[in-house]
Amino acid sequence: MKKIKNYLLPVFLLPVFFLLTQIFVVCRPLTPAKMNLFSAWAGHFFICLLLCELMVVAVLLLLKIKLFRLSWAEASLLCLFFFVFFFFERQIELVTQASHSPWLRKRYIEPLIVLALATIGWVAIRKKKAAALAGLFNWVILSLIVYQVYAVYQNRSRFASKNFAACLPSVSIESKNKRLPDVVYVLLDSYTSSRNLKEYWNYDNAPFEKKLTDLGFQIAADSHTSFDRTQFCMTSIMNLCADSALVASLSDMETGYWMNHNLVCQTFARAGYQIQNFSIFEIQNTVYPNSPFGYAGRAPGLIQNLISQFVILSLLEGSNRLNFFEKNRAILADLADTVQTQRPQFTYAHIVSPHVPYVIDSTGALTHVNTPSNDAQAYLAQLKGLNQWVVQWLAHFLSSRKGRESVIVIQGDHGFRYLPGQPWRESSGVLSAFYFPEKNHAPTLPANLPPTNSFRFIFRYLNTQ
Repeated sequence: MKKIKNYLLPVFLLPVFFLLTQIFVVCRPLTPAKMNLFSAWAGHFFICLLLCELMVVAVLLLLKIKLFRLSWAEASLLCLFFFVFFFFERQIELVTQASHSPWLRKRYIEPLIVLALATIGWVAIRKKKAAALAGLFNWVILSLIVYQVYAVYQNRSRFASKNFAACLPSVSIESKNKRLPDVVYVLLDSYTSSRNLKEYWNYDNAPFEKKLTDLGFQIAADSHTSFDRTQFCMTSIMNLCADSALVASLSDMETGYWMNHNLVCQTFARAGYQIQNFSIFEIQNTVYPNSPFGYAGRAPGLIQNLISQFVILSLLEGSNRLNFFEKNRAILADLADTVQTQRPQFTYAHIVSPHVPYVIDSTGALTHVNTPSNDAQAYLAQLKGLNQWVVQWLAHFLSSRKGRESVIVIQGDHGFRYLPGQPWRESSGVLSAFYFPEKNHAPTLPANLPPTNSFRFIFRYLNTQ
């Protein structure tokens, strides 16, 4: 019996390690009021752990009793390797796709990893070494759990850091104009700059930019962000924080907190603006239901949230290519059909495109061709299709808002990021286009205006009205 426990221990410890690595995403309380309650975090953790352990038991019994009739040691070892990939496939993909080595970003790397795990398991079983290997994994996983508990404690203790709060500037909207314009901020996730498209793709994005300028937009042609990750980019932009080192030190939980309680929305709210959230983030305690995915993959409910972390099971909740395509379209549709109120409105819409997955072809239609994250041509095709979406939305939006002035910003948060060598100029260069209602009196947009200063520029404009 003791030997059986030793064999089974690693496979039952693996879900513990997995949930500890994802605790701030999967186990996060669904209401802000419970954010500081240990019981809420612990309750979610144990519910998710129970579900994961039940999956482990089902696969283990299938291997031991029904399918292969293996010994406990052999069944537990194969089960362990299966769940290593099952739990961590998304993390494996992120690591390989972000690698500086071109061969690690190839499409066949993940199948090779699966083959390697299967080979190790097969050799161990043939050589009668399954028990010894299971014992080794006991210590490896236990060590990883201890380390992750420490990492969770460190992140938890830093939540809502006072250092970040101290860096926030003092801003306000003090215009004497009784009717301030609406402000619409449209974020196109992973939209690189036109200069980068010309330099790295040999693609001329001038026709799209001309359509924007014909509508009255100004474009900051040399706009660069300080980050290549959405959570840092948006936390910096929405809190007007130019201290890149401080922003980069924030944990996922902290960036989520500062997006929810961001300075930009607070400033607009104090000026009497109605806040509308069509983004992937929780903003002022509201979540947009049609988001392609929540921040860091967070879904609206606990069970959906857990399932969304498993790429293999994500199809069960409809998180497929068609769903992603339609939800991105729905954001623009909801944005176009916004009900106009007496109060001015600030709207933040976050389109998860041309960011992966690549579900849009160059004509703007759905494509069923599954391509890896580092497919530069698939990225370009999606960007071309997105351009058509944006032009169509703008034509409808501007025509439907006659008599109601609007400031519109269309901006990327970072670039493509997956070019060989990952040139920082591409990763940080972004589209940045501004529309002001008074063309003859609009402020001149600096060509190198960084996204972090976007709302400083807008607030300065509003205070001159």
